Amino acid sequence: MGIIAGLFGIVFAINSYIDWRIDQKLSDEQFLRRVGVSARPFCIFNSKASIRFDSGALRFMGFSERNPIEISSIAKDGKVGQITIHFNQLFTYPPSLTVLGAGLYSCRPERGPGFDWTYTIYSADAIVNESSTVEPKTGEQDYKLEILY
Repeated sequence: MGIIAGLFGIVFAINSYIDWRIDQKLSDEQFLRRVGVSARPFCIFNSKASIRFDSGALRFMGFSERNPIEISSIAKDGKVGQITIHFNQLFTYPPSLTVLGAGLYSCRPERGPGFDWTYTIYSADAIVNESSTVEPKTGEQDYKLEILY
């Protein structure tokens, strides 16, 4: 009987230690940052294709002699602009591109040549009003690119 009680005590102690270690890891900021970079890498860049912040997404972009992000302005048929991103590996699902800021925009991805993805940016006003002319937003715009596995 004493052996069984001792085994239960050991199992309880091991379980308590494991719970304590998990709580320690979940409160460790560096560990959480590493998990975030691995689980959902993203980067933020602006309308000049300058990277403002990276949380792991740049490792998927094809840096060679060119910038992996190409931005062009279009102002017709509700389109505001087009962004092409060059990646260094194939993605089954398109990485998510979000326009940050006050305006309402829709980003529609399309697979390009190689590993590239091209996003056409539409103004929500043009989509709702079916307007054929949309003035592109002047000034700097930020974008968030999230890699989806």
